[in-house]
This record gives sequence, structure tokens and C-alpha cells, in this order.
Amino acid sequence: MTRAVIFLGCVFSLGSACTPPQGQADASSPPAVVMHGVRLRSFEGDTLSLEGQASRATYERSGDLTAFEATIRVPGKAPGDVTVVTARELEGHLGTRQLVATGDVVVRNPSGMVARTPRVAYDAVQQTARGSEGVQVQGPDYRLSAETFLISLPDGQFTFEGSVHTVLEAADD
Repeated sequence: MTRAVIFLGCVFSLGSACTPPQGQADASSPPAVVMHGVRLRSFEGDTLSLEGQASRATYERSGDLTAFEATIRVPGKAPGDVTVVTARELEGHLGTRQLVATGDVVVRNPSGMVARTPRVAYDAVQQTARGSEGVQVQGPDYRLSAETFLISLPDGQFTFEGSVHTVLEAADD
């Protein structure tokens, strides 16, 4: 019991020692926590809203989270319907529930659609993903490119805007 109290006392002492003086935290300050081989899970009440993993993640006391070489899975309405997003970097904020994926972002949905884009902004509150830097989509029997897109994850509805180019292909029978 004595060791536990001493250990907790050291943790609290070190924690306060690691806090930069007020007003001196800047972009060059190290993150509060750096984690390697991270499992990510986010809940909406008792319901799992997304899960995934990252090779490395940093967490700031402000609630900012950055994950590197990340994959997240967002469950749909039906069991087994999962949309998978991979990206070199994910930046999010726990309080606002906003997330931005950048760097070779790939989105795969349960129907077989694969979308590739440089950047996706995900709003966990609205459960939508959007991008305005172009997207290339490959489906089971089509290809599509567009300037901007909006994806509603709960119902799987896609909206493509700007210059949209679609090629329909023969379905395999």
C-alpha cells in the first residue's frame, strides 16, 4: 500500500512538473502524451461510434489528438456494415468530435466502393465526411471522379459536386 501511495505521489509531482508555465505552451512544445501501437475507440454514450488503430498518436491536454498511419472503422446502421478509412495522418479534437484525415486517404464502404482523396473532414456529430480536393472512386461497376464530395455514413448516401465524370462498366454476371 505504501508503494502505491509513493508511486501516485511521484506521478502527480511529475505531472505538474511537465506542465509548461501558463502562456508559454506553443506549437514547439512536446505533446502531453505520445503513444505507439495505439488502439482507437470512440463512443457515443454506450455505443461504439468508431474504432481503429494507429502506429503512433499524440494527445494534448487541450483534447487534440493526432494519429499517424491510421485506420478507422465506422459502423453503419446494419450489423456488419462498416466503412473503413485509412490515412497517413488523422487530426481530431475530442471535445468537438471533428476529425481531418490527410495523406493518401482511402475510404472503403460495404457496397465495394473505394474512394481516394488527399483530405477528408469527418464530423462525428453529423456522421458525415466531406472533401473539396478531388476524389477518385471505383465501384463494382463504375468509376467516378469529382471535385467535391459529401458522404452520410449512417445511410451510405453520397453526393458528388463540381466537375463530375462517371464511367459505367458492365456488371459481372
